[in-house]
Formats: sequence, C-alpha cells, structure tokens
Amino acid sequence: MKSRENDGVKASGAGMNRRQFAKAALGGIGAVAAVPAMLGEAIAKAEADERKSVEFRRNLVTTVDNPILVDETVHRRFSSANIAFNAYSRDLGESHWAVYGRNFVKNLQQGKGGTDIVVGSFDDARAVNALEAAMQTGNRLTGNHGEGNENRGPLAWDNNITSADLASFPRTELPPEDFTRQVKVAARLGGANLVGVCKLNRRWVYESTQRNVYSPDEPQTQRIVFRDVERPTETPEELVIPESVQYAVVMAVEMPRTVIQSSPGPAAGIGDALGYSRMGWASVAVAEYIRCMGYIAIPCKNDTALSVPLAIEAGLGEAGRMGALITPEFGPCVRLCKVFTNMPLVPDKPIRFGVEEFCNHCKKCARECPSKCITEGEQTWEPRNECNNGGVKKWYNDYKKCLGFWDENGMSCTNCVAVCPFTKGDMWAHHFTEWSIKNIHASHPVWLNLDDAFGYGERRHDLDVFKRDFAPYGMDPDKMER
Repeated sequence: MKSRENDGVKASGAGMNRRQFAKAALGGIGAVAAVPAMLGEAIAKAEADERKSVEFRRNLVTTVDNPILVDETVHRRFSSANIAFNAYSRDLGESHWAVYGRNFVKNLQQGKGGTDIVVGSFDDARAVNALEAAMQTGNRLTGNHGEGNENRGPLAWDNNITSADLASFPRTELPPEDFTRQVKVAARLGGANLVGVCKLNRRWVYESTQRNVYSPDEPQTQRIVFRDVERPTETPEELVIPESVQYAVVMAVEMPRTVIQSSPGPAAGIGDALGYSRMGWASVAVAEYIRCMGYIAIPCKNDTALSVPLAIEAGLGEAGRMGALITPEFGPCVRLCKVFTNMPLVPDKPIRFGVEEFCNHCKKCARECPSKCITEGEQTWEPRNECNNGGVKKWYNDYKKCLGFWDENGMSCTNCVAVCPFTKGDMWAHHFTEWSIKNIHASHPVWLNLDDAFGYGERRHDLDVFKRDFAPYGMDPDKMER
C-alpha cells in the first residue's frame, strides 16, 4: 500500500459537526457502545439499532438459500491443529510468535513499524505499539484467540460468571421469536455491531482442538464431539457438546477503519486488538445472558468452529476472495464471534449483495497482498495446503505465506481488509456503489478504477492515530471521510 501521509486528519472541536449531530439524533448501525443508564432506554436503543440494520439491508441485500457449496464425498471437519498459526509453527520448528517477536523488537529499536515503515523516533514507535498492547487487554482477559482456549476461563462451556443464582431457577419458556429478539438485544448491548442466528451446522465445528498450539513437537489434541448429555463436559480425550445444542448466535464487531488502513504498519494492530477484545466481551456477555435464562451457552471467539461459514449462514455477509466475511455495513473490517446454544431461536437467512461477482473481477486484495498469499484464480474445490478446509467451493489462499510476511515485517498485516473496496465510510455515494455492484455487474471495472483514482487503499500514516477525532472503540465519528 502506498502511504497517505497525514491525510484526512480532522482537528478535534468542542462542538458536534453535522455528521455527529445526525448520528446522535438518529442513531447509527450498531451504535450501542455506550450503554445508557436506564435499562428501558438501553433496550429501546438496541432494538432501534436492530431495526435500522434490517431497514438498511432491505434495499441492498437479497435473502437466499444456503450459498455454500459442499462436496460431501470430500469434505471433512477441520482440526484447529491445522490453522495457519499452528501449521506454520510446525514448519518453522518453533513458535511463529518467537520469530515475529525478534523482528518486532529490532524494528522498534529503530523507530520502525515494519521492515520498510519508519514511524519516527523510538518513542514514536513505542507509543503506537503501546496503544496496540493496551487494546489487547480485553482479548487477554477473555482468552487469546486461537490458542486452544475452548472451555477455558471466561470461555468455559458450563459456567456462570456472575449470576449463578439466576441460572438456578427453572428455565424460562418463551416462543422462539421472543427469545431471538431478546438475544439480539443482549448481543447489541454486549457490543456487537451485527448479529444473526443460524442452525448449528456441525460440519463447521472443529473435529479437534490443539491445546499446546505453539509446541510443535508435542501436540495435545482433544476431539470435539456431540453426545446425548445434559451439560457440556470434558475428558482428557474429548470436549463434549450436548446434542440439544442446535443454534449459533453469530456476531460481528466493527474494527476502526482508519487505523486498519495504516497496514502493514503498527497502528493497524490497534484495530485488530480492539476487534479481538470486543468479540471476546460480546461472546462472553451473550453466553452469560443465555445461561441466566436457563439454557446452555458455549461462547467462542476464533475457537471451536469456523466463524466465516457460520456467519454466512446467519446472514451477516458473503465470503470474499481474501477468505474473510464481507458485510454490507463494514465490508471485511470486522471480527467474528459466536455462541452455541440450545435456546430455541429463529434462524436468519443467508444474503447476497454482489460480493462474489465483484470479487471475480476486482482482485485488489490479491494485488496489494505483500506476501502474495491471496489467489488471483477462480474459485475451486481444491485446498492449497493443510490450512484449508477442502471440499468447499471457494477461493483458497496460502495463509502460511501471510504469516511468513508477518515474521519478516515484524508486524502483522491487514492489507487485504484495508484496501477492499467494501471497506468504506457510511455515506450515500458508497451505498450507491454497493447498490450498483449488486445490480449492475457491467459497472465493476468502473468502480475498481475509481477506487484507485480517488486514493482508496493508500496507507495512512501511523502517527495520525494521535491526531484523529475518535469515538469510543476507535470508531471515526465522521463516517463520510474516506
């Protein structure tokens, strides 16, 4: 990504601009970060946000039957032992994070945020990375993602953190429609920008989990199985999910677009960290709500199951070329979490809004990927390596190459998310573009060329993070800014 030095920085003022005033008056999609003091007002706000989300999508998306094509003769449940972090560490013979950390420290001492990215002085680089470390706090407290944390700590499968007395009552019996409305309110109050429900498709649940993910020589795995038991249980060999667990509540939390767009510099890590922290909080909060109503709840971050296909089936978005979920509201600039439950719920429908057709033409994420891990080819049934869950028709990418660039760079990378034409601010021109992408396929080359011509995808400077007028959770209050 080319650098956009100090572009688009707004001076902070004492009053509201017109965009902030409109947002405060009308409410924005997912604007539930600050919970009002009165419970009734909080619930009303969460319900209003859900209605606004439904209304926004009504004019943009089409509901469809399940769009995920699976070859049942080939497809097998995936093991988390083969997620890229684990497989790449096995190839290295040591933890990926050990290599990454050595180059990170080297860059930091030189005032860098990557091999070719000069932030400024050592203190400048330190300050940006200190923000990233601070925003990881919620992630660490709820269990670092992808580190074999199934059924551990706050992500425990059969645990009430604060309100065991509520769970001791006989469970509440309500129509599924009422439970669904209540769970979506809980999700929005818990920080989710988007929430959907699907039947729990077991093919997306990991076949097994690797506990010691960064010890390549001594793998310790537990199978994840479904059994006719009353409560979730664990043995040295198995993690057991009750057969009664039939639904998944799938949530997306927005990452702050303007810091993500500094990738592959250090400020982008702030956006990643906030996403992981918020998804941990949302999943644990929703699980606690469900348990207090008398039902089983299994909170998950990146663990336990593949998040993207569940999010597709829950109607949150479509799969993009980069392998991430692309949503109508935020593009791929989100993190996903989920809660499995036996609470009776009403599933949402998958949606289409032109992502697959546009990704066939665009390829901007592949073009701007420094590791060239993203394919420029067609969708296929064939995986590229053990990190892919084969037997599904989709774009397969080599994520070990991605982590190789992380190690070389001494900093993570989210270029694919940052440059995606769907990663845009909330303004009418962008919504018109989305509408035309869905409805006028001949316009695809025009929009890609305009995306480049207007400078979308150019890298923001890392130190701009200290000059921006951020709302809570790092969101930019002026969604019109590119």
